[in-house]
This record gives sequence, structure tokens and C-alpha cells, in this order.
Amino acid sequence: TEPPRDARRVAAFVKRRLTVDDLETARMLASVPMPMERMRIFAFFLEAGRVRILRTSHEDEPGMPEVWRLVTLDLDVAKNRLLPVSRIEFPGDRWDRTLCPDGRRAILRQWGSGKALIADLETGRTSPIPAERSALHYLEDGRLIRLSWDGNPLLSLLTPDGAERLRVP
Repeated sequence: TEPPRDARRVAAFVKRRLTVDDLETARMLASVPMPMERMRIFAFFLEAGRVRILRTSHEDEPGMPEVWRLVTLDLDVAKNRLLPVSRIEFPGDRWDRTLCPDGRRAILRQWGSGKALIADLETGRTSPIPAERSALHYLEDGRLIRLSWDGNPLLSLLTPDGAERLRVP
């Protein structure tokens, strides 16, 4: 996990718990259970009093279609409480995410396909973004840059929602 930009607090996974500690006073500020079986978990500070948690998991039950799931939770440090934010599910098991610097959106890509989506982690809504034969990356301000190489290389600057604003061959 990452400390907030002022580096006074740190969040960590310790013995199946997510803890937040104040580094100046050596006090534990929050501690909540965090089951980690069959999940990948990533946490970071949205602000000093709120930790964003992203949990990805894959469910493969006999007789049921495979499901990849991304669950977004926030830890309210002052209240020591986990708050559900959003849940996104897709068929299959081969998805990956690239997080926006502000932690509120992500690019979701299905491995082995040109399929990509922009996910609003606050609402759980997704929208497709053309990504076949291309690389997508977030800029610090939340805009996207897309480099496509289908034929001639093409660089595109996109809004945080994926609308193209500039195209450079």
C-alpha cells in the first residue's frame, strides 16, 4: 500500500487485517478484518482519513460460468468502518486493471483480446474504449493517452471518460 502524500500514516495488511497507523504517534488508528483467500487485494489512501481497497477474485464453480469480480471498498479511518463502494463482474477470469492516479477510475482489460473498458469505481459503471492493438495509460491529471499501432502509429489524448480530444499520427 502507499502512504498518504504527507507520509504521516501507513496502511498495511497484517494477519488478515487492514490496519492504519499514525507514524508520528505510533498509534493504530484503524483495524478491520480483511479476508484474503482466493483474492488479490490492493489498498491506497484517497485522503488521510480514507483508504480505498480494490479486491479482485475469480469464481469458478462446477456447472456455473466463470466470473471475474472487482470489489471497491473504502475504509473510513475515523469510524474504523469498511464502506462498500462498487462491484463489477464479468464472465471469464483473465482481466487486469490500470488505476487512475486519483483512485476513482480504472482501465479494465481482458487478456488476449482487444477488449477494454473504463470503470468508474465510485458507481461500478463501465464503458467500452477502443483498445485493439493499442496501449492505454493514465496521465497524472486523469486523462488517458492511447498509442495505437494498427498500420501507422497513432497517439491519442483522451478525456478521463475516454472521449478522444487529440490525435497525432
